[in-house]
Amino acid sequence: MKPIKKVIFTTVTASLIVINSMAQWNTINVPTKNHLNAIALIEDKAGWIVGNRGTMLYRSGDSWLAYPVITDEELNSVCLLSETEGWAVGAHGTILQLKGAQWQRVESPTQQELHTVCFSNTGIGYAVGNNGTFLSYRNGIWEMAEIKTPWHFYAIALNNGTPMIAGGRENLTVPIMDVIYSNSYNFAKVFDPGYVEISGMASPGIDIIWAVGKPGTILYKNATAWQKVEIEGKLPALTNVFFAGKDNGITVGHGGTIMTYTESGWQMEESPVNVKLNASFIIGDKYYAVGNNGTVLELTRKPMPDPAKGITTSRIVISSYPNPASDLLTISIPESVNKGILSVLNSMGQVVISKELDEGQGGATDQIVTSGLSNGFYIVNIFTDGIITASGKFIVQH
Repeated sequence: MKPIKKVIFTTVTASLIVINSMAQWNTINVPTKNHLNAIALIEDKAGWIVGNRGTMLYRSGDSWLAYPVITDEELNSVCLLSETEGWAVGAHGTILQLKGAQWQRVESPTQQELHTVCFSNTGIGYAVGNNGTFLSYRNGIWEMAEIKTPWHFYAIALNNGTPMIAGGRENLTVPIMDVIYSNSYNFAKVFDPGYVEISGMASPGIDIIWAVGKPGTILYKNATAWQKVEIEGKLPALTNVFFAGKDNGITVGHGGTIMTYTESGWQMEESPVNVKLNASFIIGDKYYAVGNNGTVLELTRKPMPDPAKGITTSRIVISSYPNPASDLLTISIPESVNKGILSVLNSMGQVVISKELDEGQGGATDQIVTSGLSNGFYIVNIFTDGIITASGKFIVQH
């Protein structure tokens, strides 16, 4: 095993903004109450969900249907290469392969529980599990690289094709490691997260890694340093993180926790459930989360109208008070506004708060919480049919 790399570690403090937008998370009915552990989609109408007792659900139109059970084992992870190719792994070394329209069980080199499976663009596969289990798929065969360690590995992220693995075990520090292949696999420690169990990782760009775990922890790595993202308030344990792009991510966890990531940072979503959520996925404008008791959640997030396109010659001035604001800002909605979207932008032009105005709210007031916003200058816009019809300014000063 290679020696530990020298890694810089810093802490970043972030304000957590609760987004109250017109997009709401909806609970989707599925034909099972078993715990659901993983989800993967190729396109919005083609995907799979796996879970306990060999549960497998497939996407058919707008519905999720049950696939015939081919194993009683708990399935923990699913990875799709195309609509007709994929892999799933689970307890007792279970490995399933999707060929065409059918899943089949394939030979596994281990009896250890497998937690995550993924494939690189070159067709090389990786799976990790309990007691130092690391499997690779080359030339049509799954093989095990021997690591003599009691560490449990729960997560993989492919950073420019190179796997990075992480995990945890009670009372043990489990390092985050690079896996380097040169005739055989070598494991290089790159970061010590302390007594944090890393349950999920994602790599949305070269030298960019996100890792989440328990206790409620978010770690971020860029080209030069690992950073711990300190969110104001205590987070529940996080179970999974997924990124569809550098500024488009999601993490889920215990108590129905859902947080999404944009260029403005992490935002807490209003979750319709309080059960443990085990996995998440983003494809296009669709967000998904799955969890215990057959929970499947879906959200469609339409992009906010571009303020640069909201040019109008009859824009109404919005008044607000107190200005500067500290904890709470009251906004006077112009009488001519029947309904629309209220959007608050910071000085960088980033949307930090978005909410739908109720029909008939014109002439009334609305309040937004400013205690979580940084000191500075903000713009508030009201969009009607994609056009800015009213606009105002305010300052936050704590």
